[in-house]
Amino acid sequence: MTRLISPSEEDVVLRTEEARAEWEAQKVQVLIEDDEIPPGHELALPLEDLVSYLEGLEVPSRVIVDLDVYKVKLRKKVPYDRYKEILEGLRKLSWARWDRKARAILVDRTRPLPPEEEVIEVPVIVPGKGVVGTTQGGGIE
Repeated sequence: MTRLISPSEEDVVLRTEEARAEWEAQKVQVLIEDDEIPPGHELALPLEDLVSYLEGLEVPSRVIVDLDVYKVKLRKKVPYDRYKEILEGLRKLSWARWDRKARAILVDRTRPLPPEEEVIEVPVIVPGKGVVGTTQGGGIE
């Protein structure tokens, strides 16, 4: 059985194919899974800085934004020496390491906020009114 599609369905299919082709042509693809910043943390590396570094490379890549890390996946095989250079460049931006389970380079996106310094209140001692003198006993009158 052959199913015919309407012109509006065909238009949707064509726009989807065009969007997919445009997506695949991008040098750095960004996917966002969770862009929240966890409580008690601050942004350590803005996404724009990471993307601008990756665009400077000749290697196409995919960045997945997760809660506290960016997962950087290279979309093309590179020699080990080149991989080490890329990893060191990422480490200059933020802490980066290879994760076998994610099959990606994890780059820290957030860092814990520095602890607020505790201000210790010291009572101020104000001398009282009175005459301080010496007696034979050396006491205070």
